[in-house]
Amino acid sequence: MGLAHIGLDFEKANQFFTKALELEKKYYGESSMHVADVYHNIGKNYFIASDYKNAALYFEKAQHIKRNEKDYTHSLIKTEFALANTLVFMLKEPFKKIDIEKIRALYVSVLKGYSILNNIDNFEFNNTLQIISEFLNKIGEESSSLKLKEFLVYDGQECKKGCKYSHITKNQFEEK
Repeated sequence: MGLAHIGLDFEKANQFFTKALELEKKYYGESSMHVADVYHNIGKNYFIASDYKNAALYFEKAQHIKRNEKDYTHSLIKTEFALANTLVFMLKEPFKKIDIEKIRALYVSVLKGYSILNNIDNFEFNNTLQIISEFLNKIGEESSSLKLKEFLVYDGQECKKGCKYSHITKNQFEEK
């Protein structure tokens, strides 16, 4: 029920999520994927309300639980992407190297997850690359941003360079 209220009624969504969190912890335990999903949704509710500090807190709680799984999951990728985007919204100039590196590490993990899962649709993939590219532009790494855009996939076609998700690596969007 909380998801139905996200973006419409922050308090009502939070009430539903708080109740869901209580029940999920009771039935599945503190570190279950069910609890992690509720934390993610609470983070999303805060993000939409522009409360980035609390959004980041809940995305980090979800990430911590999801990271304990052995394999990458689409759920982990979504949480790390949401956390990175939240941290980007919190960035203030002058940018601190530690903040930039944390965001970069999250985006690298997202791309790594895509390469492992290899079943992400083109729209989601392109959206992810566009957002990472905007981050790189924001921190002054225009050449890395342009390199990353070469991997965009158009209308179900292979990307311009004939890449696959697995060929996008950390080095391809770090400033040299």
